Amino acid sequence: MRGGRPGQRHDRRAGRVSSLVGRRVLVTGGSRGIGRSIVEAATAAGARCAVLCRNPAGAAGVVAACSDADWPVPSVHAADITDPVGCERAVADAADVLGGVDVVVNNAARVSGGVPDGLFSTTDSLLRTDFEEKVVGYLRVVRAAAPHLRGGGSGRVVNIGGEAARIARHNVSSGVRNAALVHLTHSMARELGPDGITANVVQPGVVLTDEVRAMLLADVPPGTDPQAHLRRLAARQSLRRFVEPAEVAAVVVFLASTASSGLTGQVLTVSGGTSAAVHY
Repeated sequence: MRGGRPGQRHDRRAGRVSSLVGRRVLVTGGSRGIGRSIVEAATAAGARCAVLCRNPAGAAGVVAACSDADWPVPSVHAADITDPVGCERAVADAADVLGGVDVVVNNAARVSGGVPDGLFSTTDSLLRTDFEEKVVGYLRVVRAAAPHLRGGGSGRVVNIGGEAARIARHNVSSGVRNAALVHLTHSMARELGPDGITANVVQPGVVLTDEVRAMLLADVPPGTDPQAHLRRLAARQSLRRFVEPAEVAAVVVFLASTASSGLTGQVLTVSGGTSAAVHY
């Protein structure tokens, strides 16, 4: 095989696997956690990124990290995806700065698991908030970006969901919102496909961001070694460890690239193997 090691499939346009050279990527919730890792991975792959987040000051860390690494520095735009007018304006501003949008990564939503979420403990308010963010909010962003995505003929939508979609265990609101996102994404794939736009879901499991680490350690019994507690929880995964944010970001970069051109309407779970269920 010419131009690479055996077994590798190369992006013909850019000359390397999962390259984002020349791609313009919009990431919601890109100031911290998984979103920040996605921005850093995308810029490292050659993309120009725009970060949409509620608090632009919170994106200083990812901007500095990209600057220090001599990668393309992302632009930052204040946006609340639950605000229809503000969301549309932020997407338009980002597209103006980038000169268009080739990829939308929807990541802006709360981390679930921090509040009781059983059949009788979940609340109407929580259900409305979850759907407004992760279903309606994601749809708003894609609708606003669609005219830009159509322009290049190889647009990408990557929606960050959650493995809770496949687990019915004291997670009513988080499970239903993530299951709804799978349906929404498949609808996006069907309707946007004729314009060369793909849409897929990435479902992280327990990803060891700073916020998740704090949640896991919140109820550690007195006298228990925190690291030992985390190791016990990690042992439940097939890989016997938690997934890191950068591992989720690597999958997103592939889906954002032209190398993923044949993949749409699909769900990729990045969990380290938390379930014995077989999906086929």
